[in-house]
Amino acid sequence: HQDRNNNTATFYIDNKESLQTNSISDIEQDDEHKLWLSTNGASGLYRFDPLTRVFKRYQHQKDKPSSLLSDYVLSIKKGRSGKLWVGTKAGLDLMEVQTGAFKHYLNTLRDTVNLTYSNLLTNKSIVAIGPEQDNNIWAGTPFGAVKIDEKSGRFKRYLKEVVVNSIFNDSHHNLWMGTSYGLFKYDKSTDNFLPSVLSLGGKPVYRSTEDHTNDLWINSEPGIARLNLQNNEVTIYGMSQGINPVILTSYAYTIYAYTRHNGDVLFGDT
Repeated sequence: HQDRNNNTATFYIDNKESLQTNSISDIEQDDEHKLWLSTNGASGLYRFDPLTRVFKRYQHQKDKPSSLLSDYVLSIKKGRSGKLWVGTKAGLDLMEVQTGAFKHYLNTLRDTVNLTYSNLLTNKSIVAIGPEQDNNIWAGTPFGAVKIDEKSGRFKRYLKEVVVNSIFNDSHHNLWMGTSYGLFKYDKSTDNFLPSVLSLGGKPVYRSTEDHTNDLWINSEPGIARLNLQNNEVTIYGMSQGINPVILTSYAYTIYAYTRHNGDVLFGDT
């Protein structure tokens, strides 16, 4: 942790630096400034209070249907009205933070909106969670994207043949998906995702963030790319700028993108 005065402190979930539990895979801050964490092990969901410096753990309990769906937590996203979306290897959960109860949205075997499409999925992992829009939540899976109606629990599938690595909503409310086949943008008029002209030739896109000038930054095989949406220009930062693309791709799923308050764009692991 680093505060605005550049004072730093380190906190360990299990008080031992070497434990896998301390390897953070995702992090999200809620409206009360508490931090929600997932780790690279099957250790559940953690809440950290920076004021008391206390961790609280939430786990799956076989005899409690309202508990966390799976201890393998892959993604976290703040929702509305004191709720938290949690992506696991077994599907998507919506947590009522005040009560600690979880509502399960299982990644069903078929598209429940377009019933003609049926894909026998055995991997129910939710690897990315996007923004809430009109009572819907977007989620990314190894077999495409899904839009889930929060009230009915119905799924609609998109990008069915790609791995969705990340979901991002920019300041102009455009919805982007970084996938195994490049960058895609949602077209609301057709209810479909279209490949971006800035898609880097279909190279995999992993993480993305927006800077203070509304440019998008993504990490991909060529390196870190800056996408100027106004002029449709791409600037690649690679070996010449001290960035090793091999590291970016080898550890792509543990590297995250973040824009600081001062406008700095950061790419690094947790």
